[in-house]
Formats: sequence, C-alpha cells, structure tokens
Amino acid sequence: MITRGVPHMQREYFGEIMNTPIDNIITDNRAIILHKQHKDWTCSIACLRTILGTNLSEDWFIDRFHMQPGPYYSKDLKAAADTFNEFKFAFGCDDDCKDAFSKFTKLLTMLESDWSIMIETMYNYGHWLVLLGYYPNGKNLSDCNILLWDPYLNKIRLENAEEVISMWIDGDHKAMNDYIAVKRK
Repeated sequence: MITRGVPHMQREYFGEIMNTPIDNIITDNRAIILHKQHKDWTCSIACLRTILGTNLSEDWFIDRFHMQPGPYYSKDLKAAADTFNEFKFAFGCDDDCKDAFSKFTKLLTMLESDWSIMIETMYNYGHWLVLLGYYPNGKNLSDCNILLWDPYLNKIRLENAEEVISMWIDGDHKAMNDYIAVKRK
C-alpha cells in the first residue's frame, strides 16, 4: 500500500529529521524484501527481485533470461513482463516523455498509486536503484529528498532529489531517465 504520510512509528523520526509536513511525504509502505546484488553486474536483477517481491534467486533470473554481465536497460528486461503476468509493467524505453522532471513527477504519481519502481542511474557508472519514497522539504527540487534502495551498497540511501534526477542517466548515455515500474493486477 502506498500512502501519503508516514506510519505512526516513523512520524517523529522522518518529520523531525527532514522538517517536512508529514502529509506531503510519499512512501512505499508495502512489506517488500530488499534484495542485495551478489555479483558486480546484477543490480538490475536485485532491483527487479525487490520490486516484484519475489524470492526467486539471482541465478534463476540469470538462467531464465540468459543474462551475461551487463549493463541492462529497461528494453533488455522486458522479457520479464511475459514471465510475471500477475503484474502490469511500465518501461522507461516505452515512455515518450523527454523531460526528466516531468517523467520523475509521473513516477511519483505512480509510486503513490501502488506501483513499485526502479530507476537506472549514473551512480556507480550504470546502476539500478529502487525508489522507496519522496520527501518534499520545500518548493524547490533542491530542497527535496528521495529515499532509495541501493542493492550494491546493501543499504537505504536518502539523497537530494535534484542530484538524483541529474544522475538519472546511464554512464554511457545509452539510456536517459530509464525505469521499470510494476503493479500487481
């Protein structure tokens, strides 16, 4: 379930730390399993496993989709949509919007509407992260924060929204503002 606001136990922590009106916070409150990556190149698999909420192993994905060391983009991972037919998928490669800020706003709307989302960034050159939340701390994007799951570092990161959006490109510039979003049908 995606909600505006923060569960009671997190209210004091997030409200105090970020000095944010609680009702403006958008978070993914579903009980999701945060999968870490086990190989240098499997961040896309770890994020896909996380947003799908599956316990299927990293090796299962590698074998099933005949994967070799990446990088992988949303266009490369579309075969998963046929395997996991209990989900609706949206892929960045099919999104015609060219403006990063407009596309990011669309992702926030999706996050608020029960979609789980992973984004491909230039962090660690070409790296997938799971979008867990958005914390608007002011009117300017530079005042806002994004909560991300990083499967390489195996930790949740709170990053400045403006910086994340500026890094929302591939290291080789092959994919701009790429993402995969899933929602249970």
